[in-house]
Order: sequence, then structure tokens, then C-alpha cells
Amino acid sequence: MIFMALILVVNILALDTTIIVKTKPSYAVNVRVLDTDGSGTLEGGAFLDQIANENGEVTVTYSSETVNKIDISLMIKNSIGGGIIQFEGGPVQKIDNNGEHIKTGWPVEIDTTINPPLLVKSGRTEEVVEEIAVVEENVTIETEVVEEEETDTTNEIDQESSPGITGRAVEGVKDVAKSKKTYYILGGLIVLIAAGLFLKKKMNKKGNIKVTKLSEIKNNKEKIEHTDDELDDAERKIKEAKEELDAIRDKKKNLREAKERLETDKIELKRLESEENT
Repeated sequence: MIFMALILVVNILALDTTIIVKTKPSYAVNVRVLDTDGSGTLEGGAFLDQIANENGEVTVTYSSETVNKIDISLMIKNSIGGGIIQFEGGPVQKIDNNGEHIKTGWPVEIDTTINPPLLVKSGRTEEVVEEIAVVEENVTIETEVVEEEETDTTNEIDQESSPGITGRAVEGVKDVAKSKKTYYILGGLIVLIAAGLFLKKKMNKKGNIKVTKLSEIKNNKEKIEHTDDELDDAERKIKEAKEELDAIRDKKKNLREAKERLETDKIELKRLESEENT
């Protein structure tokens, strides 16, 4: 019961942020939840190649126990024609609520049928309207059909399929040590086991009142020393478990930093290629 309560407490602490992206049916949408300090994609914040439903909507959910504000980046591809949607300012659009950032825990709605994309909802009831140039005629999104430009359009896909520190490899390691839940649950379980052993030994030492012989005093002393040894062993196991979890977290941090460097290099490559083409 205590173990189940620990799991429930950890899950309750997590904030779920539902992100709805409006686009055209069957379009492929890449959604990334970004850290507001500009360090890159947050843990568990990469939602790649999400196919819009018949209503042209993509819905993803970002969960976090500690993050209060986020930014969102979007890139949309025509899954049929293979072209990347070109918005004003470039294909990758960053939504940061005009520098105020987006609060987690509330629904977020982004309309990409408008050029540039518009944050239409962020919060429980309020409507957020970014500053855009209003054009009386219908605004259409220009689609450039790029003939499989491997260096630009397939980097996102390569990140899912190539070996090394890319795509699913990074996500797979993240799943092993997901957030802080693993640390809390394993740590709590080890503490409960140690406490159970201690209480059990305490209960075993309680017995009927009787005249204690010298030999029994010696035996009781040995039992106490044995109990102390078990407690020392339990504490050692707790320490080893914590060190192992810290090592996993360090590895996860290194992988995240490597992934962020790859993303930065990819964006810089796109910028350089764009300058070269112009």
C-alpha cells in the first residue's frame, strides 16, 4: 500500500500540457517542447512526424514535474508531396507567446493554417493573439516541393533511424531512467525494505519477561550486533543504488546535450545552405 501511494504521489506531481496543432489533414507535424533558456528540447518533449487527423489536427501531451514555462517549435511537411511548409521567417517556427513563454498544465492551441502560425490558446480560458500582419485576402501557406533534399528534409527522419546518439537511441535511454520517478520509487522502496528489516528485528527482540542468564545476555548482544550489521548493509545498498541512479542521470544529461548540439548544428546547416542558395 505504501509503495502504491508513492507511485500515485509522483504521478500527481506531474503536469500534463496538451498541445493541439491545427494544420491540413494528413500533414506530418514535428513538435518540440523547448526550454525557455534556449538550451534546446526538453526531456520527453520531442514529438516527431505526428500525422494530422481528418480534421487537420495533431494532439500531443507533454508531461513534467518541474517545468513551469515552455516554448514550442514546429515544422510541418506535406506527407503526400514530400515538401516542407515554408512559413514567413522559415520552415521552423518558434512559439514563445511574444517572449512571455507558455505556462505548463493548461491546454495550448496553435493554428498553422495562418502564415505565420498563431498561438490562439494558452491557459484555461484566455485567448492569446500574437502580433501579425492582417491581410484582407485569404492567406495561403506556400508549399515548396523539395525533391528529397537529403541534407534538409531528411535530417529529422535520419535522427529517428541512424545509429549512434540520434533519434530513438536517445529516447530509448531516456525511457530507462524516465524523469525523477525511477529515483523516487527505487529510493523509497529501498528505504521501506530497510525500515521493515529494522522493525522486524525489534519485534523479535521483544519476548516474555524472564530471568536473564549470562549466556542469554551474550546471545542478545550478538543479536544486536548482527542487527547493526544488517542496518549497515542496508545503508550501503541504499548508497550504491543512489550512486548508480546518479550515474544514469549523468549519462542521460550527456546524451541530451549531445542531441541538442546535433539540433544546433542542423539549424546552422540549414541557415548556411539557405544563404548559399540566395
